[in-house]
Amino acid sequence: DDAEALGTQKQQGHDLSPEALALLDMAGGNPFFVDQLVRLEQEGGLPGRLKRRIELLDARLDRLPIHLRQLLQRLAVHGGRVPIDRLTAAFEYSLEELDAQVVALEDMGLVDTSTGWVSPSHALVEDAVLAGMPAEIRREAHERYLAGIAQITPQSIGEAIRHALGTDDDQYAADLLEVGASVAWSGLDADRAVQWLQLALQKSRLLWGRGDLGMEAHTRITVELGRRLAEVLRQRGDTSTSEAVLREVQSFVSLEQPSLAAAIAMDQSRHVLTKGNIATAEEQLEQALRLSMQDEEATWLHCELIYRLGEIASRRGQYDRALSLFSE
Repeated sequence: DDAEALGTQKQQGHDLSPEALALLDMAGGNPFFVDQLVRLEQEGGLPGRLKRRIELLDARLDRLPIHLRQLLQRLAVHGGRVPIDRLTAAFEYSLEELDAQVVALEDMGLVDTSTGWVSPSHALVEDAVLAGMPAEIRREAHERYLAGIAQITPQSIGEAIRHALGTDDDQYAADLLEVGASVAWSGLDADRAVQWLQLALQKSRLLWGRGDLGMEAHTRITVELGRRLAEVLRQRGDTSTSEAVLREVQSFVSLEQPSLAAAIAMDQSRHVLTKGNIATAEEQLEQALRLSMQDEEATWLHCELIYRLGEIASRRGQYDRALSLFSE
């Protein structure tokens, strides 16, 4: 009744505190959150920060029966909408028992089933549930969902990434993020491609720092992720960030890895050439070519650099030199 009265006051234009108005707007029609708002007002005031609000929501969620709390935790870990059969695989309850629990949570305003699937009714509910879960339980829940994905496809890659990140398996998460970025980029979702490549690079840097793999192998992985991210950023027109990423991954390269240094120099020359500084770009490519010749296995890079030097010669009008380079 108090929650309904508070909503009515707002609809009728009555004066409410700025905090109450802000929180009502955030409630998104969720009666659970509106009810919590009323309780907080009755207790003498509203918290001013989201972290505190989530903590208070979590304290109330802790009073749920254990079976309902566990179901809500599974929903929060999954994220988004969940088909009911995915839940039956994670619990020992029958479909009828799960249906009854979902109805109980829906009556409390904690879940939404309007689409035929189940999801937390509000992002704040999901955040509060996740914040209140012990790390080990949350990790195990992510592992169960990840194991339930039979095959990684363009349709399932986003879900797989979410759960891989939740399992604390940084290597697998980085691998999935790299694959996901390729899928996103091919689907013209540049923002998602950048987001996933940034996360993959972050995970790869952590693994490099821990020395979980051979240093040389993991340096190569980290540099290649950085180069891919830099290229996507360049194609989006964010040249300053792209150049910054190349400078960052350059710091990972040692003198014993000339082909990696050459590849980064080649990428940097592309930025310089875009700015119209042909002489500097040519100088960088020649330096990269000398580096690539120190690695007998970098034939592909050697050829790519020669080809790009031929393109610059052609732009300069040096057609005989360009033809000679292309022939080589």
